[in-house]
Amino acid sequence: MFRLMFLVVNSVPVDAIYFYNIDDRGPCLAHEGQKLFLTWFRNYLVVITLNDNSNLPKLPKKNQKINEQESTSPNIVGTSSMLLNPNPNLITIYDIEQKFIAYSCPIPAVNQLISEWGELYAITTDGRVVIFKECDIQTKLEILFKKNQFSLAIDLARTQTYSQDVLAD
Repeated sequence: MFRLMFLVVNSVPVDAIYFYNIDDRGPCLAHEGQKLFLTWFRNYLVVITLNDNSNLPKLPKKNQKINEQESTSPNIVGTSSMLLNPNPNLITIYDIEQKFIAYSCPIPAVNQLISEWGELYAITTDGRVVIFKECDIQTKLEILFKKNQFSLAIDLARTQTYSQDVLAD
């Protein structure tokens, strides 16, 4: 259903991703931050955003002295924001059909996203490749059970055409 829709996102920080179909605007997905990349990977929506840097130490202004007791790094002067934040992007992978976040983590600055050969490749600006692979259904169910997400696990198992006997176990 969602794969037949257009996705619209502004380049400025907007707190939602809007879905459109031929007739009108469809549902929207709340997602904070400036979006850099959107792509589909299998039945997942992959969103790359700028990582929130609010919890990182601030660089001092030019010629500003640092109080030794306040500084957490002896070499903070002259370091770049990349060294202070080695993962300036955040990848979030949504399961749109089941309506949950399947995966989210900070990653290095992404230059390109490629979905090929059953895997998702994030090519970073420094030339590295980060590969994302989908877990098998049994692993997904085990993770959901450990997190006490029983109803979500049952819904996921139903979409994978598990029989009622297996679901009862």
